[in-house]
Amino acid sequence: MTDDAAADGPPSDLTLDGLDEFAAAHTSHECSARARELLSAADEESREVGVHLFSLAALNEPELHDALDEVVVASARDASAEVRATAAHVAGEVPTRLSVDVLVGLVRDASVTVRRSVAGSLPLTTDDESPNPRVVGALLLLIADADAVVRDMAAFGLGTQMAGVDTPAVRAALRRLLDEPDGVDAYPAAEAAMGLALRGDTSVAPVLAERLRSQGTNAGRLWLDAAAVLASPELLPALEALREPDDDADDPWVQALDAAIAACAAAGGGAHAGH
Repeated sequence: MTDDAAADGPPSDLTLDGLDEFAAAHTSHECSARARELLSAADEESREVGVHLFSLAALNEPELHDALDEVVVASARDASAEVRATAAHVAGEVPTRLSVDVLVGLVRDASVTVRRSVAGSLPLTTDDESPNPRVVGALLLLIADADAVVRDMAAFGLGTQMAGVDTPAVRAALRRLLDEPDGVDAYPAAEAAMGLALRGDTSVAPVLAERLRSQGTNAGRLWLDAAAVLASPELLPALEALREPDDDADDPWVQALDAAIAACAAAGGGAHAGH
């Protein structure tokens, strides 16, 4: 579906914010019929709403899944990046027979918005215990994406959401992110560290210790959580150096720090006296 192919109809008065209310007041058949009208509209906002509305109609209606596949496949070819991103989102929100095909086909999309949506949806389309190799392969591509947010999302998906996938290729991909700086919107290195910690990969311990030492109290919670998961006594000096006697015990960051200290101390066979 492209702008050229869309009908020259008026924009819809139905918005994304009003979709849940509309869906609650109408049958699945009515929702899907309205969605098809929106999908043929000339403006991209209406088509975006149409994809979302069709997904709501199909959510608990398996008989609509084949039709949803048709909608998502067509929308993944739309001239609008927002519509393509919506197609990728829906492919994860309501996984169907062709969801993986659609997402894999969008992995190299020129729009970063689309690739971010793909990275978020891919882990939702497969079983962690028996993962689709195409999903794993797509996430391995996205973990090396030019955009830090895409790398962050792919590292979270592959590292944490699919923690049961443990191969040399996955570990190597996660390790390649460990030197990246934390940003305001993305922290791929921390996600990678957590993914490695969940796999019991002790090679991440020196990286965790160095991050904790260099960032001090500016270290993000995820670094502390990864330290707690890894539970390596090697991390105790760096962790304990962050704890101050006047720290607020009700502060979530301090609680995460204490949990990491306790986990690492227990792993070393020692008792943590607390502060």
